[in-house]
Amino acid sequence: MYKFSNYNLWFPYSNNDNYLLGYNYVKETLIILSKKDKTNLEILISSKKDKEDKNCGAFQSLKKLEELGFLVKDDVDEKEVIEKVFKKGKFTNDRLYFVIAYTTKCNMECVYCFQQHIKGVQMNNFIKEKTLKWLERYLDSNKSIRNISLNLFGGEPLVDLESFNFFIDRVRKISIQRGLSFGFSLTTNGVLIEKINLNNLILNELKGIQFTLDGPRKIHDKRRLFKNKSGSFNKIIQAIKKISDLSCKVEIIVEVNFDKQNILSLSELFDEFIKNGIDKKIIVSPEPVLPAAKKNLSSHYEVYKLNEQELIEAYKHILQEINKRNLKVSKTLGRFYPCTFTHKNNIIIGPDGKIYKCAFMMGFNVFSVGEVINEGYNSIHDELSQISFPAKCYECKFLPICGGGCKYKSYLKYGDFKKIYCEKRLLEEIQPKIIECVYQDRIRSICREKDANIFTDSSIKE
Repeated sequence: MYKFSNYNLWFPYSNNDNYLLGYNYVKETLIILSKKDKTNLEILISSKKDKEDKNCGAFQSLKKLEELGFLVKDDVDEKEVIEKVFKKGKFTNDRLYFVIAYTTKCNMECVYCFQQHIKGVQMNNFIKEKTLKWLERYLDSNKSIRNISLNLFGGEPLVDLESFNFFIDRVRKISIQRGLSFGFSLTTNGVLIEKINLNNLILNELKGIQFTLDGPRKIHDKRRLFKNKSGSFNKIIQAIKKISDLSCKVEIIVEVNFDKQNILSLSELFDEFIKNGIDKKIIVSPEPVLPAAKKNLSSHYEVYKLNEQELIEAYKHILQEINKRNLKVSKTLGRFYPCTFTHKNNIIIGPDGKIYKCAFMMGFNVFSVGEVINEGYNSIHDELSQISFPAKCYECKFLPICGGGCKYKSYLKYGDFKKIYCEKRLLEEIQPKIIECVYQDRIRSICREKDANIFTDSSIKE
C-alpha cells in the first residue's frame, strides 16, 4: 500500500477556497485537489487496503499520484531516494555552466555592491589563454558534457568589449570543434547595451540576459548610480525594451533587489513594466540584498537590512503584487539547491585566474578552489562541494530545494560554510506564494477546465 511522500507541500489556493494545491519537491510536480478529495484520499491511504482491481478508479488515482511523486510505497526509504537526487544533481549533468568574470571594473557605484572589497581588476591576455586551456582540459576529463552554457559576468562585463567578444568567439569555437552545443548569457547592469551588436550576438547563440532594477525611477536612481551620481533607470528600461523587441527568443530576467528602503515602491516598478509593454516578455526574480563577505563595507545594508519576520512579510507583499499583475517569476526563486558550491559542473573564473564555486566569494583567496594555471583543484574544493546535513533534515519537506541551505549565508552568520543555515520558517511562509506565481496560468486553467490533474470524488473513494 502507499504512504504520502515526506516531500509534499499542501496549501489552500488563495483564489478559490474549494481547492488545495499540492507540490512534490522531488519530482517538481503540481496537482490540485478539492478539499473533499484530499480528505477522501487521506482516509483511503490510512485504511491500508490494497486495491486488487487495477481497473477501478481508486487504484488508477493512486498509481497516478505515485507517478507524480505524492505517494510512495510503504517499503520505500525516502532517504535513499533523496540521496540519489543529490548525487544526480552533483555529478550526472551533461551541461557545463562556465562563468567568466574577466573584469571587476564597473561603470556604476551601487550603494549596496557586494564587490566593494574588489579593486577594478582586468583579466590579462596570459590568463585569458590559460582559462581556455583549463576549459579544454576539463572537457577532456569530463566526456559526458554535451553542452556548454557560458555566462559573462563582472563587475560590468560590457566595460571590456574586447574580452566580451573574445570569450564568446573562442568558447563557441571550442564547443563546435568538440561537437558540443553552445549558448551564452550575460549578467549586466544594462546601461551599455547600445554599444553591442545584438543581431551578431543572436547569431552567436545569445540565450539570456539578466538586468537589475530596484524600483521605479525615483527609488532606483538613489540605489544604482553612475559614478557621477546620476541615475540609470531610464537607460535600463530602454535596454530591456530593445532586447524584448528582438524577433528571436532571448530570456530576459529582471532581478529586483529589495530591502526596507524600496519594498513598498516595487508595485510601481511592476506597473512600469506594464506601461512599457515588457511585462509579458520578462521573468521577475525578487532577491533580498545580501552583505559582502567582508563586513562593514556597506552602511546601506546595515541601515536597511531585514530581519527574518520582515523578510517573510516583504516576500509575501512582493509576490502578491507580482501575482496581481500576472508577471512571470523565476522558477529558481526560493531554491538553494542545486547550488554552485555542490554542482560539479558549475565553475566561476575570476579576472586573476582563480576558480570559485560561488560568485559572492570571488576575490577572497580563502574560498578559491584552484587556479587556471594549475591542474585540478585544491583541498578547499572538496570541503565546499560536500553535501551533508543532520538526520533531522531528511524529515523536512523542503530538503530537495534546500540541500542544507545556502553556504554563503552560513559563512555570513557563523563564519563557517559547513554549518547549516536553516530557513525552514521562511520557506514555509513563502513557498505557497512562489508556487502560485510560477504556475499561475496553469492553475487558473485547471480550475476553469477541471482537467485530468484534478481527481474527482469518485476516483478516490473506496
